[in-house]
Amino acid sequence: MHCKLNMWVSCLLLVFLSGCVSKIEFDTVTNEYRLAQKQMSVNEEKTKKLELQLQEMQAEKAKFDDQMKILRKEIREKETVISVQGKVIKLLDDSDQTLQKSIEAQIAAQNIKMDAFPSSP
Repeated sequence: MHCKLNMWVSCLLLVFLSGCVSKIEFDTVTNEYRLAQKQMSVNEEKTKKLELQLQEMQAEKAKFDDQMKILRKEIREKETVISVQGKVIKLLDDSDQTLQKSIEAQIAAQNIKMDAFPSSP
């Protein structure tokens, strides 16, 4: 809409100038106007292409963001599993040590009982 308004203003300006200037000046202004119009069309096309590229990049970024969320969730889950496994290993290690001490204590108690009885010849 803005472009159309500019075009109408430019046309009115050209009509006005055509009555006030020489043919050479008028042709020069007309040529410059046409070149400006072509350049504006080229710039509009470039803008459309850049906007399309921007939309594509934003879509890719959204995909990457989604993938990052999924990967972060997986990492948190795996960290939780690793943490639980570490706690289980520690508990098993503590249980193993407790069991080993208990067995050693029972063996020592049995050795004391065995030493209390004389060995038979």
